[in-house]
Amino acid sequence: MQFLMFLFAVFGTVEIIISGEPTKPLRGLFSKSKLGGTFIHCPLCLGFWVGIFWGYWITKDMLSPWYIAVFANGCMGSGIAYLLHSWLPPSLEER
Repeated sequence: MQFLMFLFAVFGTVEIIISGEPTKPLRGLFSKSKLGGTFIHCPLCLGFWVGIFWGYWITKDMLSPWYIAVFANGCMGSGIAYLLHSWLPPSLEER
């Protein structure tokens, strides 16, 4: 159950940041720099860091040692965000 909660938390957070109307000013702020503009619009890049964040809060007891858990959560987050984002209809991706 924790694993599913982790996956959906990562996907939801990434989609809110990439496509959500409330985060539009945040995207505009990050888009001013080349690195930030790429980062804030890339589900693979953003999913890695969001996966690390949510992995700490949700699945911190899942793997040991902690540095393997951090890396694994980032990779899982990146993969699920990219996979689910690629299945979205184009109209949702262009917001």
